[in-house]
Amino acid sequence: MIPHLMLYAMRDTPAARSATSALFSGIERYDESHGTDLMGMLRVYLQENANVSATAARLYMHRNTLTYRLKKVEELAPIDLSSADGRFKAMMGLYLLDLGNHREA
Repeated sequence: MIPHLMLYAMRDTPAARSATSALFSGIERYDESHGTDLMGMLRVYLQENANVSATAARLYMHRNTLTYRLKKVEELAPIDLSSADGRFKAMMGLYLLDLGNHREA
């Protein structure tokens, strides 16, 4: 609960916007220009605890296709998905994006 509260408190700060932009802008631009959803795939991969088989099954995708797309994510963003630190950074960034998109009225 504490990480969520901390992220909530900083969701609208310039530092949070800058960090998420630096982390995900390459992926977002690629998705927009290629009609892909690498951001969504990354989200599912993290939700499935970096389990390639479970992620591929959930997305109805071949494991090799998923692996290729995960490498593309790493090319487009400063994320090392093979490390726990990299996956943590990606997950926290996604939480910040979600919190920033659900502002109070």
